[in-house]
Amino acid sequence: PTPTINDLQERVFGMGVSPVAVNFKSQSAACSENDLIIEPGACVSGNTAPGCAEISDGVMNLDLDMDLSPGVDYNAVQTAAFAKLNALGLRDAATADYVMFLFPPGISPYIAYAYINWWASFYSDTWGGSVSAHMHEVGHNFGLAHSGELGEEYGDQSSYMGYSYSSIGSPAMCYHGGQHRSLGWYSTHTTEIAASDFVSGQNEL
Repeated sequence: PTPTINDLQERVFGMGVSPVAVNFKSQSAACSENDLIIEPGACVSGNTAPGCAEISDGVMNLDLDMDLSPGVDYNAVQTAAFAKLNALGLRDAATADYVMFLFPPGISPYIAYAYINWWASFYSDTWGGSVSAHMHEVGHNFGLAHSGELGEEYGDQSSYMGYSYSSIGSPAMCYHGGQHRSLGWYSTHTTEIAASDFVSGQNEL
């Protein structure tokens, strides 16, 4: 992929040589009022899995013994990546709860994708540096669906679950209120109001 290990450390975790202020870690904390703290994956002390030495502040190159030229079947690449991660002993919650995979250019037909309530998300080359794409795809891992408006599947621009943006370090936004509630965030700041609580005439909320 085009982004380097340092690029990803900067853009995902706000680390590296020139940390990006708005990144996946910062927005996860800001949007959840610190209920969700993202830390770089690493092997726990004493883990002797062969892949442990290859992780650098949560990022590693996953070398696959296959053709990775443009046009290769992305499903085959995904399967090979899973197999390699398992072979390196890195597919367990003691190493990371969630894993982001970056495709080399020209392989994935999507800018990014992920599965609902799962541990993996996938990004097409430079989209792996987009905080918007990170928050959107890992949002699917959290169980969130797309955020639409006016008949457009991604039309809600108030939420990361709407359209994604390729820019680095922006936009600084969150999910919308209903999505935050479904995630259990802001639990001390919410209340339920039944229709029967309202009386005829003017009500204030």
